[in-house]
Amino acid sequence: MLRVLGILYLLRMNGTIANGASLTIGETTLQHGQGGPGQQAAHKVLLSFKVNGVSLDQLTQNNALKMFIIFLSAETSILNRYANEADSDIENAGGRTAVLALAKELLERDCEGSWQGLKAALLPCWEKLKILYLRIGGQCRTQAWVDFQNEHRNYGIRAGLPGQPKLADADRLRKAALMKLMILDEYLDIAQGMTFPLLDAELQNMFEAAFDADLAALMARTSASASSSSVVTAGHSCAHCGKPTNLCCSRCKAVYYCSKECQKARWKSHKPSCHPPRP
Repeated sequence: MLRVLGILYLLRMNGTIANGASLTIGETTLQHGQGGPGQQAAHKVLLSFKVNGVSLDQLTQNNALKMFIIFLSAETSILNRYANEADSDIENAGGRTAVLALAKELLERDCEGSWQGLKAALLPCWEKLKILYLRIGGQCRTQAWVDFQNEHRNYGIRAGLPGQPKLADADRLRKAALMKLMILDEYLDIAQGMTFPLLDAELQNMFEAAFDADLAALMARTSASASSSSVVTAGHSCAHCGKPTNLCCSRCKAVYYCSKECQKARWKSHKPSCHPPRP
């Protein structure tokens, strides 16, 4: 989910999404495959966020960022039925509303045009997601313990009756409840010890995928040098909108922009002539 939030933020950064006002989320953020005990089942992350009714994969159809969406949509792990049920319990316990609120809050942040800005935006999201997961997971674990006690008691009652035809069913339900309880215990133990899971290299790749690679590097340099080498004598006009500006392209030093948004909008036509000045 943290990667999905990162993609949303990048779409806000590159101008695809204006803000979080039109963001919605479907009834499920996880899709669970089918499988009986011991069988393999697919567990897919669904990017069910939509902007004005348009899904993220449609929004990024001509963008390299779609690669990350395809990866997340197809990501699978081998789970048995009990793990699917444990995940469903956590999701159905109320996480969707909180995740949507977190995403909307993220999209209202001021965007810094660099992968470091992406990381800075996601760090507080990670802390909130972790707290949310531990809280909801703890609630599900408590309910799983109650369910196991009930199924264990039911099995004990049936086991004491002669010729009980449903004893096997009661035993199966008891074992299933125990397995879910054990899985939730494991989930919570892992979550407690987790730190920020995204490596800097992955964040850089995601950032560059959201833009043309050259533009991503240019934006990063501009963001870092806006208060020093890229600030020049005032009196120039933005190459995109015409507003007065004193911020030049940090690569060629010949074209001026009033904002990162104008820089991005103009990049396609500016790129062929954008070269570092000759010494």
